[in-house]
Amino acid sequence: MSQQNLVMPKADGRVDVCNAVLKFFSNYDYPISQEIYKKHIGPPLAEFSKSMDSLQHVKKMEMPRYFGLLGQNKQGFFITDRGKKFLQASNSQGKTEVIFEALKNDTFGKDNNGVPSSSSEIQPPLVFLKALLDIGSITRKQYACLIYLMHDKGLSYPDAIAYIQNNVKVSRILDDMEEDGLEKKYNDIKFIGFFHNLGIITEKARKYQLSASTLGFYSDVIKSFNEYAIEKPVDDQDEDNDDSPLLGLDPSQFSLVKVSPPSRPNGGNKPSNQGKRTTTPRKRDYEKTNKRNKEKGDFGEAVVLNAERTKLIQQGYPKLADEVEAVFEVDDSAGFDIKSFEIIGNVIIEKYLEVKTTLDEDIDFDISASEVKNSRHLHDGINKKYVIVRVFNVNKKDNTCQYYEIEGPVEDNFNLTPTSFKASRKE
Repeated sequence: MSQQNLVMPKADGRVDVCNAVLKFFSNYDYPISQEIYKKHIGPPLAEFSKSMDSLQHVKKMEMPRYFGLLGQNKQGFFITDRGKKFLQASNSQGKTEVIFEALKNDTFGKDNNGVPSSSSEIQPPLVFLKALLDIGSITRKQYACLIYLMHDKGLSYPDAIAYIQNNVKVSRILDDMEEDGLEKKYNDIKFIGFFHNLGIITEKARKYQLSASTLGFYSDVIKSFNEYAIEKPVDDQDEDNDDSPLLGLDPSQFSLVKVSPPSRPNGGNKPSNQGKRTTTPRKRDYEKTNKRNKEKGDFGEAVVLNAERTKLIQQGYPKLADEVEAVFEVDDSAGFDIKSFEIIGNVIIEKYLEVKTTLDEDIDFDISASEVKNSRHLHDGINKKYVIVRVFNVNKKDNTCQYYEIEGPVEDNFNLTPTSFKASRKE
């Protein structure tokens, strides 16, 4: 049996309930706590059920969170831009378009805001729609068996599909599921009702099929679905996709979450090209790669610049906040990106921030000779500080980035590996 945990939303699949929850959150321009939600959501949901308690109210958020219509950060829950589009859509077709946006871009086995305890690679909604496209129709029991075979028995998607088309084998699988205590878990799938309510699927004789509209508009999209949440390395994404992974993101809407520097196994390096690589030779598009790297750098620098100014304003130094300099906008050779300030007692300390950004995990980063050199003469620890601000794990769902800071000369805090040389001809 798989050691991973597969969790799917158990909440109400009615679109009207989803709309009611989203409409409630649309009344707030800021994140609200779960306690405030529970205190005030009762009346908007009363028409759907008069006997709901606060726990049931909280569960009504599961489906919107599952599809990225609601987000969450340290301050609480909020309606996302996607949620606003869903709420404003005047018909099922418009809402379906929003949900397919989620299906194309989000993960549904792990790293999903709606089911944070789920750790499985398997993506249940994508498996469901792909199975309908591949075999035409499916019952709830067949789908339950499909997920059980893939998650708990380790079968591949094609092998599991072959099994569930045999009624005798389905009966045996259901017996195994019951013995493992998983029959109810895999039979009570609420997002199926949500899809049905939206018109993404239809039901006839207890069998589900893709609707004519879905087949007409989204067949190719469903074909492209990956049943497993396996991401390509970021470097490969940069080269293979024309669209930037940061397209449409507003740095001013992101907040920084400070963390301790992640530990490295045995103190070793974590190279930036980790991940599975194909051995097929290919020509790297350096122009595109450089463009992506600049976009990531600009994004991280803008987030940190906004955070530095906001921090000084909150500390009561608005004039000092105005003096924070975005050096990265005017000078690439300065050896640092942002000049900011820190107040210690009544002393104003100058801070020279060099921002290093990756979208995902904390990996090794490139640093120039001028940055290494300037880190020493711009740091005395008393009147001025040189700080590496390491930004990573950009979370598009809750608009946060993790970061940590390392003060002092770069050579004192990092192992430096030469990655390029300047050659002059020998005489």
